[in-house]
Amino acid sequence: MACDVTLSLRLDLTSCHSEAVERQERLWSLWLAWLPPLYVLSPLSLMALRSFTSLPRPVRALLGLYAMTQLLPALLAPEPLLAVGLATLRTALTAGLICVGALLADRPGSVPFPLLALGLNAVYLSALILSLLEGRDFLTARLHHPYMTTTTLGVLGAVGLWWSAFHEVRWPARLLTAFLAGGTLLLSGSRGALLAALVGLTVGALARGRWRVPTPALVLTLLAFAGLAWYGARSDFAAVSRLADLSLAGRQVIWHNVRTVIASEPFSGVGPYRLGTRLASPQSCQTFADAREELGCPAWFDDLGQPWLIAHNAALQQWSESGPVGTAGLFLLLGAVTVAAWRGRQPFALATLGGLLVTNLNDNTLLVPGVFTGELFWVLAGTQLPSLRLRSAGLHVGLTGAFLLAALSAPPLLALRPPHLSAPPALNVLYAPGTTAQTEDYTIFASLTLPPGPYLVTLNTCTVSCRAVQTRPVTSAGEPITIDARKLRLLPVDQQRLELLIFPNSGARLGVAASTAWTVRRTPAAPTTP
Repeated sequence: MACDVTLSLRLDLTSCHSEAVERQERLWSLWLAWLPPLYVLSPLSLMALRSFTSLPRPVRALLGLYAMTQLLPALLAPEPLLAVGLATLRTALTAGLICVGALLADRPGSVPFPLLALGLNAVYLSALILSLLEGRDFLTARLHHPYMTTTTLGVLGAVGLWWSAFHEVRWPARLLTAFLAGGTLLLSGSRGALLAALVGLTVGALARGRWRVPTPALVLTLLAFAGLAWYGARSDFAAVSRLADLSLAGRQVIWHNVRTVIASEPFSGVGPYRLGTRLASPQSCQTFADAREELGCPAWFDDLGQPWLIAHNAALQQWSESGPVGTAGLFLLLGAVTVAAWRGRQPFALATLGGLLVTNLNDNTLLVPGVFTGELFWVLAGTQLPSLRLRSAGLHVGLTGAFLLAALSAPPLLALRPPHLSAPPALNVLYAPGTTAQTEDYTIFASLTLPPGPYLVTLNTCTVSCRAVQTRPVTSAGEPITIDARKLRLLPVDQQRLELLIFPNSGARLGVAASTAWTVRRTPAAPTTP
């Protein structure tokens, strides 16, 4: 009798625990499903840290090592208290998202995300409807969303294609999502997202071990985008024509300036989310809306340090924020995620993780909190890591992390090489005062003779590191080019060094072609007469 009562109590407790786990999984599944349009809910993932102790011990040890590599450099950052707090926040968010993934996985390595298309389709439809309501002409303009960049829309379009190709749901849902996702990817005009989509489809197909389902979709996608790129290069279809444009869209200027940030704090970095304080132009507060010549951010955003200004490369971003130790820690974790995903051979996980890693060649899609892409990456990482046997895979993890670091470091290293020009650039005239009473009203006049071709002319201001004051695209036909910039806002400091830099805007070598520098000192304003 007593044994029966004890057994009954155990069964009741087990049943209650199972129901609680299922309820928790449903809630997190709904949270993830609606996270694409509501990415401000990302910090709720911190609640999943309660399940941290249920992770396998090797995963907990790996995350503990990662946390140490992020917190130690923060102690040496220029703002140590703030940096430690922000490093703790980012590490906790990453661990929380990994815990969410572990909770959502039916078994280690599985990826049950059937509801993900709900949020993705909401983003696609809102972007398409809003662009149509605004009367946008897709022949001359790219897709628009009120709080997402065109690049983000492109990456989310790629995610929708991966979900459609590799998630086992009914075909009408897959077909609808694939149609909306493909249209969003195309109209975004994002070349990085297109490359990521193709890489993800290929890797996901390989993960199946046979090409039965993805082959038609993959071949048709390749042919369609190749044809669209060919058509775009010969038409005025703005979004499609960008697919045939091989320029870096000004990233060489950002990469150059991020390298000066790294040189200023080579061992500690400037701290998580603090790169924007070094890259922000003194001209005005910047958001992605500025690139569309619309409203910028409110003035009070300046106090946040503009953390949305990024390095557009994962390796540069991490090194500039946490130095070599933090970079090693991140890429060790990425190596573990990649090895676990490859051994698990789950097509959607491999496609998404591999594709998102590719986007970090010229973007930063792993940062959290972010616009869903980083959250999705680390949740997927949480579905894969528990299946990894670190003792047997330790060497593979280290080598994979080193390979990822080398691969993601390659674009800025290769692009910033000095160019080979047919003739040396010449500075004919330069008017640039060495003193100014008002740093909000500076004028520069220059006449340049450049070899024929497209260029970016950038005025940098430098203190401990450099940031762009103004960047202008110019095209030279071999004749003198005039640069007349007035009412420029410089940094409100007593002394700063200005640089006039010339970058090629096409080709494989996009480093500084020519430069000149001078020092500007702020003088006391003349007293006004009554």
